[in-house]
Amino acid sequence: MDVVIISASPRSVPKSNSAIFSQAFSDGLSQAGCTFRMFYLSDRSQWHSAEAAILQGKHTVFVMPIFCGTVPGIFLEFMTKMSECSDMASQELSDRSMAFIVHGGLPGRSDFDCCMRFLTTIPEMLRFRFSGIIGFTDTINIGHIESERKKILRRLQGAGEEFARNTCGFSQLEAFWGPDDMTQAEGEAYCRFVNRFFRHVSAAQGCQVPLEYAPYSEEKI
Repeated sequence: MDVVIISASPRSVPKSNSAIFSQAFSDGLSQAGCTFRMFYLSDRSQWHSAEAAILQGKHTVFVMPIFCGTVPGIFLEFMTKMSECSDMASQELSDRSMAFIVHGGLPGRSDFDCCMRFLTTIPEMLRFRFSGIIGFTDTINIGHIESERKKILRRLQGAGEEFARNTCGFSQLEAFWGPDDMTQAEGEAYCRFVNRFFRHVSAAQGCQVPLEYAPYSEEKI
């Protein structure tokens, strides 16, 4: 089986967690005997080839970040152009499938629920069969904490193997990997941890400006 993987992040490949996750997922597909083709929406020169691959293939997986509960605009733009060019909405429901892998930096699934429900409606509108969605939260540390990076990438590789075993679909149509929403006390403790973490990262990057610096705050206007 051949799978088309679309990394739908606006970030360039070297800076994109979606690109990293796409590669880990494709590793799992390969280990399970599937072939794949990879495209990156951040490179607009690939859009025509990506659209052709989706329409000619049978199985497509989009990998994308969640920004404050919403999908990236570049994903919506690509899907709009593809539906307009191919006139898929007027076609009969096909045997082609579409699945999604979404990820976000912070813990808690509240930002994910609305977005994931929205994404489940996309395949049918484009005359595809919906074949599942999985969400990963608390991925902010993967660029700085190697143990967290390895843990998440192992899960993605396993998701690729599962996808192949289930004839290009996830065993659960909706899966969620990460902590559920936190209590107020847990949220406050997490914010303190994140503040310390960002101070450490900014210092390591040579930042000389305090994180609290707010030159355009209302108090100074």
